Amino acid sequence: LKDQQTCIDVELDEIDEKMDELAAKKKALINERTAVTADINSAETASANWQDESTAELEQDIANIDAINTKVRANAEKNRVQAEADELAGQYGDLTQQIESVKEQRMKLLDSADMIVRKKSRSRHQKQKRRSGRLARFRKE
Repeated sequence: LKDQQTCIDVELDEIDEKMDELAAKKKALINERTAVTADINSAETASANWQDESTAELEQDIANIDAINTKVRANAEKNRVQAEADELAGQYGDLTQQIESVKEQRMKLLDSADMIVRKKSRSRHQKQKRRSGRLARFRKE
């Protein structure tokens, strides 16, 4: 019986050791679980705040970029229109010079034509006088 009691005592001691080991393991797992839960909660809170802040910041950045792009497009359009206006002004100046040149040539032609007409007119008048003079001489004879 004593041997049986000793075996039971040994077995109980082994069970107590196992229980102590399991209790320590249980406590360690509970602590680890608590730490993991705290990390999860912290990460969820941080990510929720980060997403909200990040979205708002991104939206503001996009709005700023759109505003800048609008200004850049407006400046590019202004430069294009100014370049076109400069080109048209140059064409206007060239065409004005051409018109003035044509006017000058026309005036020269008109002046020379007027002189020719006057000369022709004088020579016709002189020819008529000569004819009249000849006719008058012819009639007198």
